Amino acid sequence: MRIRFQEYQSFNRSRTRWTVGGGAEWMFAPSWSAKLEYLYADISGGDVRGGLSWNYGASFHPQINILHGGLNYHFNWAPPRRSSRNIEQQNGRREPRSRGSRLAWGSETMRRAFAWIHRYVGLTMALFLIIEGLTGSLPAFRGDLSALLDPSLTAAKPSPDAKRLDLAMLAERAEALMPNATAAYFYRLRDDQAIVRMRARDDPETGKPYPEDPGVIILDPWTGKELGRTPYSGYTQGFLANVLPFVNDLHTALAMGGLGVWILAVLAILSTIDCFAGFYLTLPLRLEKFWKPAWLVKWRGGFYRVNFDLHRASGLWLWAMLFVFAWSSVCLVDQLGVYEKVTAALFDTRPMMEQVAEFAMPREGVGPMKLDWRAAQARGKELVAEKAAAGGFRLLQPKGLTSLSYARAYNYSVETDRSFPADKELVVFFDGDDGSFRGSMSTSTGHLGETLTNWLRALHMACNPVDYLPYRIFVCVLGLVVATLSITGVYVWWKKRKARLFHARHGDSRAASTVREAALSRTHSQPSDV
Repeated sequence: MRIRFQEYQSFNRSRTRWTVGGGAEWMFAPSWSAKLEYLYADISGGDVRGGLSWNYGASFHPQINILHGGLNYHFNWAPPRRSSRNIEQQNGRREPRSRGSRLAWGSETMRRAFAWIHRYVGLTMALFLIIEGLTGSLPAFRGDLSALLDPSLTAAKPSPDAKRLDLAMLAERAEALMPNATAAYFYRLRDDQAIVRMRARDDPETGKPYPEDPGVIILDPWTGKELGRTPYSGYTQGFLANVLPFVNDLHTALAMGGLGVWILAVLAILSTIDCFAGFYLTLPLRLEKFWKPAWLVKWRGGFYRVNFDLHRASGLWLWAMLFVFAWSSVCLVDQLGVYEKVTAALFDTRPMMEQVAEFAMPREGVGPMKLDWRAAQARGKELVAEKAAAGGFRLLQPKGLTSLSYARAYNYSVETDRSFPADKELVVFFDGDDGSFRGSMSTSTGHLGETLTNWLRALHMACNPVDYLPYRIFVCVLGLVVATLSITGVYVWWKKRKARLFHARHGDSRAASTVREAALSRTHSQPSDV
């Protein structure tokens, strides 16, 4: 085993332990097969010690889960066998296809394979996608909904010309109200409240942090008056106050903790694959057919036809963003390391440790940082003013001040007048002891893989640089579309399955009226079965 920490220390150590795994391979086309393999390796049983500057003598007990997928092409050098269908065609028993009627996109076997993938992956994910779509449509307006459900946590502006307290004063006020905690950072949801995440101080008697997590405190941004406190999880007393925390928990972990995150990680990968399967199935079945009908909804058709067209057309029109949200979900809950491996293989990117090494790497230090909140705020203002002068843009209002005590650093963020696609906010990092500039954070980093990752996260969470009202409305609508796609897909599958069962039981003559609507789908290109 080799473990390397960039710019610090590398070492080698060998250990013999055990591993177990299994897999399956499926030939879905004459020369193509897909495989899925799982491997579990346990190489624990001892410590691996290194000389990290902030954690000398770290211990590692690796237990590795590896999931591999692959697509194989099989070379067949033998002469092709004559199938019974070929013989029937040559004997005149079956009319061969005309040249204009051949499949436009792949073979019939490939189309059946993609239909199978889309059908059963879609059915597996249907309930989860409905939950994720509906709950995902709400966080775009979480601040507004929180104020609506619990108005006591918002403050009224005392006078038209009243000015908000600066961030340093709010941090000091929060620490005065919670003596056993220190301010960590500010949430940014609404202008009529200041939400401060608190972190437990060290107990002078034990030298360890106080056991209870102080959670967050909500202050009046104009007076510093306490409006309320909530645990970090968001759950508190009262039904209405717990609605949005539960919605957020349901969306990010299915309200199941770590198990829910793992389930979502697998579903995100399946959803990404299903995006391509669904798209392929909308392509015209024959060369003489056109793709245009797949983009349209025949509103005057029957109930089945409208659902069928809605499922196909809405998936096509919004395909790009559906793929963005599926792949960004893989990025956000990448428990299997799939996103990291794919990004590293396709694009220029750096390891996360190297990305944060300049400004947020853990550092040693004794006692509190030398810069208090006021001094840190003053230094942050100086640095953003220098950046604004050099970049030719204006600073609008401060958005956040964060204490990174583990790195003995601060970051300061401010809203600017830069227009899209430039970053709406400017974030600078500086040393918490001497105030020296460490770096700035931006969506575009000069490394394509990192830039794409930052954009995916921003698009998924509707944050900087796309934190605009029209886009938040679009995200809300897209969540409803995802739920609609799942509902219509299940209905289409159920209707076709019902017709097939009726046909099998009663024969062609009695099944004709039942399958008439399902047969409409074959008039144009055949889309999904889900």
